[in-house]
Amino acid sequence: MSLPLAAYVDEQLLRIEERRLHEAELAYAGHARWVPAPGDFRAVPFDESLVLLNHAGKPTLLDNVCAHRQAILLEGTGQLGRVLTCPFHSWSYRLDGSLLNAPGMLGAPGMEEG
Repeated sequence: MSLPLAAYVDEQLLRIEERRLHEAELAYAGHARWVPAPGDFRAVPFDESLVLLNHAGKPTLLDNVCAHRQAILLEGTGQLGRVLTCPFHSWSYRLDGSLLNAPGMLGAPGMEEG
């Protein structure tokens, strides 16, 4: 099961998600020492759907699931290059969490080349 494509590009849904995120309580997810160098990552031990990574020298918390089919992207700890790629259908993400490429989706609403 997946969301309809429109859900990924709907501005109203984005505003609802942003509001809910800003209203949520803060919780500890990990320490910067877990990811000391750019590209280092560590799947959050108590929640496999989150990953802490060092993006450009800053610890960053991202979803650890692919937006396409919710496959787990990373396990354990390690070092990434410049791109994070889903093992299921090869959707790729920049290290800031933004979608870089979604094979087969070019031309769909919200999808642009590059």
